[in-house]
Amino acid sequence: MSVTRSFKCFYIEEPELIFGNEGRSIDPKAGIMAFGPYHLPSQKTPHPEKITLGIIGDRKSVELAREWIEQCKHEIKGKLDNPYLFPDFPGFNRENTFRCELEVPDSLVRIISEEKIKNVIKITNIHERIYEAAQLYVDEVESLSQIHPSPDVIICAVSESIEKKCDVKGAKTPRFTKINRQVHEMKKKGQAFLHDFGIGEEPKERKSYDFRRGLKGRSMKFGIPLQLIRYSTLKEKRELEDPATRAWNFSVALYYKAGGYPWKLADIEPNTCYVGVSFYKEKLTPETNLYTAIAQIFTVYGEGIVLRGENAVLKEDRQPHLSEGSSYKLLKNCIETYRKQIGDRPRRITVHKTSAYTPEELEGFKSAIEEYNIPYWSLITIRETGIRIFRQNKKYPILRGTFIKLSDNNYLLYTTGSTLYLRTYPGPSIPSPLWISGILGDEDPLRIAKEILALTKMNWNNMRFYNKFPVTLQFAKFVGEILSELEPTQPIQTHFKFYM
Repeated sequence: MSVTRSFKCFYIEEPELIFGNEGRSIDPKAGIMAFGPYHLPSQKTPHPEKITLGIIGDRKSVELAREWIEQCKHEIKGKLDNPYLFPDFPGFNRENTFRCELEVPDSLVRIISEEKIKNVIKITNIHERIYEAAQLYVDEVESLSQIHPSPDVIICAVSESIEKKCDVKGAKTPRFTKINRQVHEMKKKGQAFLHDFGIGEEPKERKSYDFRRGLKGRSMKFGIPLQLIRYSTLKEKRELEDPATRAWNFSVALYYKAGGYPWKLADIEPNTCYVGVSFYKEKLTPETNLYTAIAQIFTVYGEGIVLRGENAVLKEDRQPHLSEGSSYKLLKNCIETYRKQIGDRPRRITVHKTSAYTPEELEGFKSAIEEYNIPYWSLITIRETGIRIFRQNKKYPILRGTFIKLSDNNYLLYTTGSTLYLRTYPGPSIPSPLWISGILGDEDPLRIAKEILALTKMNWNNMRFYNKFPVTLQFAKFVGEILSELEPTQPIQTHFKFYM
């Protein structure tokens, strides 16, 4: 027996972004070309006007990186088959796009010798090899950080042999010995060791499980954001996006890391604080169920701030969750950080999470909201779903911006899909919606959906027309992966540009 059900369905127009001189566009690339990057009304021109770059790598990689940077200063043709999706790159210079120029002084270039690289890649243990390879770059980052003035961004051009021998394409799984686990369990039970009393030194293993994460994590303390480029990318040895698209992505990332704001959200209440809460698994411990919370804070201007919370425990749903006290502390820190950044407490706060809120988390978050007397708030669960919806007799899939009410407090939002402006669907497979549920607070679900759709356009790690997840959750995995390579007590940079 077949059952037919109908659902309420809405279409949300593509959100606009604001660029230089308050110019508006729904397309990041078109907006930058027409108006330049966003700048505050008090600023006559966008900032920065010049980005000073450092470069680290072996001789071949540094030479290729210099050639790529020079290429990005000039026009690069896009694809003719769809100029809306693959437009020309006009060039990164004072006259075009970002109204900014790139500079690479010879004094900020560091060559890693072939001998050092050969010695590293000969190391048998893969974890030690990855650690030492990243350390070659970390040492040079430290050297560049001591120069005055130091570079705004450092390009780490990964050598061909390090890319091949250190698994730059993916992370290795941590493995702990029986002794590692025994020592960890003994410490949990209060067992002391001789090094605790100053006798001998606690043995430190120089291991890393991912080149990129280890390099970015251990370089944070020097206060200069990094941009990694693989040798295979510079040589175009693998399947890549077209050169114009790569230039767009490279440029917007550099501009943001150097302190600029390419664009900001339009039609969003100014005093809104967006928070994404996620968790990462601690990798430097043999304890398999140890997770730590992180919060990613974003404002309408696009400032991204990362805060590390307390440990979480796995609940019945096999998802990590915070205690009431830890939830309260985390959101209170978010509000305080927002107040320091903006100069006032938020009037609205919106929290995104990929798992349902436990009663303890709900009470903790509400306590922080009530303490600061924030009048408007919402706690929202956003996750992926296997549901698919098809359009009959249509060439392209369902439209991005389609919002469907399944039941009270259960909605589907298509943040990917066919786009009228692009005249196509740019994805590789059938688009799937985000499942929005468990909305707590008094906010209108349609307004929440519009904001989520807008936040999918705030990814400054690339210049795609949209991303699937809102920026509050888009980078949770990458941030967590970098923090997972660090000791829990190690201080971290809070600005999001250090994690991109």
